[in-house]
Amino acid sequence: RSIGRKLQEEGTSLRLIKNSLRREYAIKLMSTENLSVAGISERVGFSETVSFCRAFKRWTGKSPSQWAN
Repeated sequence: RSIGRKLQEEGTSLRLIKNSLRREYAIKLMSTENLSVAGISERVGFSETVSFCRAFKRWTGKSPSQWAN
């Protein structure tokens, strides 16, 4: 709980940090690796590709397929 309180004081949370790391890693993989969307989804910790696609669009404003083009 003390970590949660400290992060809250700093204006963040574990969830925000996790999402930020996932977003940055997904963008890196989309830019540098020749992986399928499902492969990237799995690497960044999503159990379902559709959930990754929704999150990616929320993060970037584009779907993974739009990002790749």
